[in-house]
This record gives sequence, C-alpha cells and structure tokens, in this order.
Amino acid sequence: MTDWPPHMTARSNPVADDPLGAILGMIRLSGAVFIDNHFTAPWSVLSSVTVQDCVPFHMNPRQLVAYHLVTEGRCFVSLPGHAPLIAEAGDAVILPRNDAHVMSSDLGLAPMPAEESVIPGEEGSVACCRLGGGGALTRIYCGFLATSEESNPVFEALPPLLKISINECESYDWIESSMRYAIQEIVQGRLASSTTMSRLAELLLVEALRKYMSSGEADYRWLAGFRDRQVGRALSRLHQDLAHDWTVDVLAREAGMSRTAFTNRFSELTGLSPMRYVADWRMRAAQTHLKDGGHTVAAVAAKVGYESEEAFSRAFKKNFGTAPATWRERERDCA
Repeated sequence: MTDWPPHMTARSNPVADDPLGAILGMIRLSGAVFIDNHFTAPWSVLSSVTVQDCVPFHMNPRQLVAYHLVTEGRCFVSLPGHAPLIAEAGDAVILPRNDAHVMSSDLGLAPMPAEESVIPGEEGSVACCRLGGGGALTRIYCGFLATSEESNPVFEALPPLLKISINECESYDWIESSMRYAIQEIVQGRLASSTTMSRLAELLLVEALRKYMSSGEADYRWLAGFRDRQVGRALSRLHQDLAHDWTVDVLAREAGMSRTAFTNRFSELTGLSPMRYVADWRMRAAQTHLKDGGHTVAAVAAKVGYESEEAFSRAFKKNFGTAPATWRERERDCA
C-alpha cells in the first residue's frame, strides 16, 4: 500500500482547545468511511451520499457532509457552476451540503452512477468499488459526516466544494493517525470505528473552516467574527465555556476592548448583539444536550449558563415553541 500521507513532523493543535472544534462538537456529529474505491483510467462517476449508505452504521441523519480522501493517484472533482478541482494523493475533498458531484480521471467523460459499481460489504465490512479501463490507478476512500439537525450555520457557512491538503493541516498528527487506523481496518475487511471516523471528519471540517476563513472569501457573519483578532479571541473563550456568566463587559475584557468599541465591532461582524449571540448559541448547545438524553432539563439548563430550570424553559419555549422536555420527546420519536 502507498505510504500515505508522506512522513513529516507531526504538529499538535488539540480540537478541545479550538473554538471551531467546540462549535462542531455542539452539532452532535457521527461519521464513517463506507466505500473503498479503486478506479483505473479512464473512469467517471456521479456521486453523493444517501441515507441508505448510513444504514450499516445505524444512523438516520437529517443532514450529510460528504468527503473523499485520495490516497493514490489523482482525479478531477466537478460540481455544476464551479470550477473543477484536481485532487491528488494526500488531499481531502469536502462537500458540506452533500451536493451531487462527478469524480473522474479526465474532464468530459460521461459519468455513471457510483452505486451501479459498488459491491456491498458483508455485515461489518466496508463496501468496495472497482471501475475503469485498466489505466493509471486512483484510490479514494469515501466517507460522510452525519447530523440529526435539519440545518446548522457551520455547513451553511462553507462553499459547496472544498479541497484541503492533509500535509498542510494544523491537526496533521490526528488526521494522519486516524486515517492510518481506518485504512488498516478497511484493508482487513472491517468497518472503521465510527468514533474514530467522527473525529477524523470533524478535524477535516475544522481545517476546511480554517482554510476558508484565511482565504478572505468568508463573508458569512459569524465566521467574520472569528477572523477578527480581538472579537475572535472573545468568541473563542465564549464557545469554550458557554455556561460562564457572560456579560458584554466580560466579553469586551476578553477582547481587550472598551465595551462600546467591542459592542459596535461585534455587531458589525456577526450581525447580532453580543448577548443575542450568546443566547442563540446557548439554545443550540441545549438542543444537543437534550438530544443526548443523558441529562435532566435542570442539568442542561446549568450546562448552558442558566441559573434556574424555569428561566431556561421560558427561553427555550420562546425560541422553539415548546418546553424542553416536550421537544426532546418529539426528537426521540423522529429519530
């Protein structure tokens, strides 16, 4: 097997201390690698993840992110309305909204539906795809990241097609070790660990967000806040501890700004007042904790910064039209 990614000095950047990782952690993500692809030129496939692909992993997602990890060779990835990308060994291609796309050895080839060439794996083993004309080999592992949320700002903030080079990622060491583990599992015919794959996919999304933010193209309001050095520092602290007793004064001190200057810049960048932003993300975190089912409503209230269950329940009902316990039961029925 190709030694992928090429050896380099590992770098450390714990996701637990990364505000983008903290945001992704609130979305309750699950992930898996589900197809081991061997393509030989010429080849072209039309691809997207389906709910059926999630069945072997006992998932019933409402939203999917597709990703492809190229470990050998190269390919084009095309999406209508966007310039094709060239992905080579060591690259990850991410489709935050799981748009249907074409992967091919050359542009202009007529694609065939990917599912027509997939050989389903036996229970507990990964599916395989063998396709092409016998030329140069491209090996791609296809995976997905799933969430039970109907929508979230992380996926909506990203463009529909992104490519990142694994060797350039700040979280290279975790991504490399997770991918090596997955490859070993797949080579032995086993499904890769869902927990490991969830972490891998989360790291890839964090890196995609980081790359997009640094590109200067990120015009989504909450991402713009993270790009600002001072406001981003306050946002980082906020997302690491939503239960803290945050006030505008406290957030302004974290940013190293006066209250007035901070409020004005925060509102300009995010489109929300500081405390409206805090309230919105506390409600989003509360949804995640309620879905987990391991906490009482009172415990969830404390986790997201409310001093009483009554105050939390009023705020939750104002946002979602129903009491927290009723909302949780409804979500369980829909799962």
